[in-house]
Amino acid sequence: MSQVSPFPSIFIIGAQRCATSSLYGHLANHPEIYMSEIKEPRYFSHINRPPNFKGPGDADRVNKATIGDEKRYLELFTAAKPKQLCGEATTTYFGDSHALTLISEWVEHPKIIIMLRNPLERALSCYHYKRNQGLEPADSFEEALNDEKRRIKENWAPIWHYATRSKYFTPTQEAFSIFGISDVMVIRYESFVSDPAKELNRLVDFLALKQPFSMSRSIHYNDSGSLAPQSRLNKVFKRTKSAVFNLLNVSSNFPTKRTCSTKDITQNTAIKLQSEFRDDVLKLEKLLHWDLSDWMAH
Repeated sequence: MSQVSPFPSIFIIGAQRCATSSLYGHLANHPEIYMSEIKEPRYFSHINRPPNFKGPGDADRVNKATIGDEKRYLELFTAAKPKQLCGEATTTYFGDSHALTLISEWVEHPKIIIMLRNPLERALSCYHYKRNQGLEPADSFEEALNDEKRRIKENWAPIWHYATRSKYFTPTQEAFSIFGISDVMVIRYESFVSDPAKELNRLVDFLALKQPFSMSRSIHYNDSGSLAPQSRLNKVFKRTKSAVFNLLNVSSNFPTKRTCSTKDITQNTAIKLQSEFRDDVLKLEKLLHWDLSDWMAH
């Protein structure tokens, strides 16, 4: 593949339901950055091989929305101004070693951004997200978890892999190995929500930007806990009319919208998942030098 300019050098790769859409909005609003108008093109995962995910709604929301053609992918960045950094946000790259390897081979010095959230909250947020879309068939989170192995076997899209995709150690270590620690920035979701300016300042250094991120506009906390810079999002909605990006606020149209909280699950489910996630969280603590004890408290 020939490298064509503008070509993305910034990749938000995951994890899903960890405020990556909000971070995408902040980056898109920075004058030195141009983010693809389609938030999740999934190009490097599906180059010339269209996805065939079979979960409820996957045909339209994932399969048809994926861009696997090089020309169409590069066209996502043609509106960038000279010297702007180009970027995209595809959360399913997280844990996709084939896609990450291609990025490392085809992009010179890419900058990789990962967002990580309490794994229980992330899993539950995915469940509520799909329920609010009217697509999740399971009437309870526990029922969905019990059905997860079948869903994976039958090739439902990664968003449906609630517990499996909440294990971060291996994908994070893999990103470090492929790109090098200096070119990977890992952001803790809780820190981004509580102090976005701090994390955005870190991004200024990481991306070698000349200007800081603007924090003058109002910041909206949606009830899944993520930040949503509304003024920027409205501009992007009007500009792109992208079905994928419009999913950011789709759940607000459903009367069954619920705040995501681990209090929504039974104690037995919490204990079971904490046991399942424990080794992964402990290894992640050592890898990132973070204190993640609060992720294991319910």
